[in-house]
Amino acid sequence: MSYLYKRRRPSIVRNFWVYRRLIALQPRLAAARLNLGLLLLRLEKRAEAADCFRAALKLNPAMAAAHNNLGNLAKMEGRLGEAAECYRAAAV
Repeated sequence: MSYLYKRRRPSIVRNFWVYRRLIALQPRLAAARLNLGLLLLRLEKRAEAADCFRAALKLNPAMAAAHNNLGNLAKMEGRLGEAAECYRAAAV
């Protein structure tokens, strides 16, 4: 883990709690779920990040960023067919 990442990690964790609180206050805000997923991805919590991206898509099925990030996760895990589907959905 790099020195810069170690120094920035407290802000990532703080932002994690900010997004959790925002979701509690405004549960229909898809962007908050997307951003929480991105933070979880940076914390190497892939399954939880994927859950956030899927939750964002339930609220906003046209959210290209959520489709794209699910595609990135699938690609990281070697599920290339699923990744291609996600990328296609993001491009629509």
